[in-house]
Amino acid sequence: MYLIYGNSQIEIQEKINEIIQENNSNNVIKYSYIENELLDILEDASYISMFEEKKIIVISECIFLTSKDTKDVTSLLRCINNPNESTIIIFTLNEEKLDERKKITKELKSKCEVYTYNIKENKNLVTIISDNFKRDNYKIDLDSIKKIIELTENNKDTIINEIDKLKMYKINDKIITLNDVIEVVPKSLENNMFKLTEAINQKDKDKVFKIYKELINNRIEETVILNLLANQFRLYLSIKILLEDNKNKYEINNILKEHPYRIELGIKESSNYKKKELVGYLKKLYEIDKSIKTGEITLNNSLEMFLIEM
Repeated sequence: MYLIYGNSQIEIQEKINEIIQENNSNNVIKYSYIENELLDILEDASYISMFEEKKIIVISECIFLTSKDTKDVTSLLRCINNPNESTIIIFTLNEEKLDERKKITKELKSKCEVYTYNIKENKNLVTIISDNFKRDNYKIDLDSIKKIIELTENNKDTIINEIDKLKMYKINDKIITLNDVIEVVPKSLENNMFKLTEAINQKDKDKVFKIYKELINNRIEETVILNLLANQFRLYLSIKILLEDNKNKYEINNILKEHPYRIELGIKESSNYKKKELVGYLKKLYEIDKSIKTGEITLNNSLEMFLIEM
């Protein structure tokens, strides 16, 4: 059995793939602890076939290893202590830490091969980026590495994607400069929208227009900004309603089908708004969109007026 957890989804998936390849199995079944019934998962894990190759079961979203889940997992404990030799189980969780106080956590860690993939410090990121480029004989200086970290806002999964893009961009001379990084690695549009709504909530008009002008200078069209703003406020409202219904972040993610990163930031930002306020913003943005389509107003002026009135 294996336990793989941490905040780097890409590295978790790479480890899963490595385990599957090592065991040379095509019989891989994937379950989610949140979406699937635990009894169904355990029944599959305990099934013994006389003829099939070794089976690999990957169980994602194992929130029973955190304090957020309080369901009875006695049946799972029995499975862990009496494993089926013909089945390999891989437990995964996209969280930095486990609840070490829980019996299930202690039992699982004692019975599994445990792999943790967390990236927290910029110092670690510098080493990882540098080693990644060196492995393929690329050269990059420290300033360029720091710029990659800055533009990706320390997000490990994004960094890996941008490294691949930079390698393709400079595949001939294999020398990455600061200008190359600025040219290839974009500022996260999604993060800029979170920052814009945060500034709106803080009534910081200087910051609001600084971010707005930055988006315009980066050739983001006003229609895109309008739609993204509406989507952002709609996300906050949906999260707020679900939190009031006592849903946790895993259940919210499952319902809204958004990236976990958006849900994390959305939960944080939505707490700064009242429901009535979010509904009001959405109504204003709807009226702007409607007036633009009927030719009553121009987009640029109306969007700027919306930001001024916030």
